[in-house]
Amino acid sequence: MAKWYAEDDIAALLHPAKLIARIEEGFADLSAGSLIDPPPRRIDVDEHAANVTTFPAYWPRLGLASVKVLSGVLTNPAHGRPMIDAIVVVMDAATGTVRAIMGGRGITARRTAAASAVAVKYLAPGDGGTLAIVGTGAQGIAHAETLPLVRSFTEILIASATGERTRAANVAQSIRSRTRLPVSAADAREAIGRGDVVVTATTASEPVAASDDVKSDTLLLSVGSFRPDETEIDPALVEAAGMIVADDAERLRAAWRTTRLHFAARATDLAAIVTGSVSPQMSGLRVFLSDGRAFEDLAAAAIVLESAAETGFEALQLPGTLPRFFAAH
Repeated sequence: MAKWYAEDDIAALLHPAKLIARIEEGFADLSAGSLIDPPPRRIDVDEHAANVTTFPAYWPRLGLASVKVLSGVLTNPAHGRPMIDAIVVVMDAATGTVRAIMGGRGITARRTAAASAVAVKYLAPGDGGTLAIVGTGAQGIAHAETLPLVRSFTEILIASATGERTRAANVAQSIRSRTRLPVSAADAREAIGRGDVVVTATTASEPVAASDDVKSDTLLLSVGSFRPDETEIDPALVEAAGMIVADDAERLRAAWRTTRLHFAARATDLAAIVTGSVSPQMSGLRVFLSDGRAFEDLAAAAIVLESAAETGFEALQLPGTLPRFFAAH
């Protein structure tokens, strides 16, 4: 019978170091053709500034399949609601039995940060330097806590894209007290200018990072909006990069095909970097564009199930039909 894993369960069971390693394995399997990760299906609901997207995946190595159903509503934060909501449904691939249904917000934030960590591992190896994060939401926090697992930074700067310095200071203090990492608050432009690794994790529809803002030897990771009609970093900055890597280079090319910009044509898939078929550039301006892949959600969900089995954790069992369960809770 299927079990329900709430966000608190996921936070306790999803170990970031394991997730980084699992996602790295996933990119290798994807390159070898032994992982099925079809394009997501997205519906835009323009009158509500919203979208609904499904992400299916099947990973034979794990014997599991999953579908994440995600909604995003840009106006939600103004009303005190999360911008993103999601669930992940995990199925036994051999029997089709639903093994679990999991809250998806935590999985989304953590798997995105883990994929970014894989990019940092290959494109910015070594230790030291400054990690600058623009964004004080779940993605920014997840990146601040995850990227130091692959590179030990001298300092970590947290900035708000909207200039809310108090918010940035509170988030920095919270991360510092939980992790003992060297985290402090900064203004966005100051953080970007000092960063050796820069993460933009915002919902901005106008660029928060431009060519003049970054150092010439920076790895820039964009994990927020990067589409022709809404970009958190200046496309000219991407054009100027010596190397452009995406977790789904083909999807990036499709999104930007109708524009006059040419950077998407030379984007390298992260899977090619992981497998060594393309050598990474480790100096100069490099850009990683994250759009999220369905197998990353499956990787995270599988670790939750494995950790629950190892620790004897008992998730809430779903009684009867799903409608009865949700009506009762």
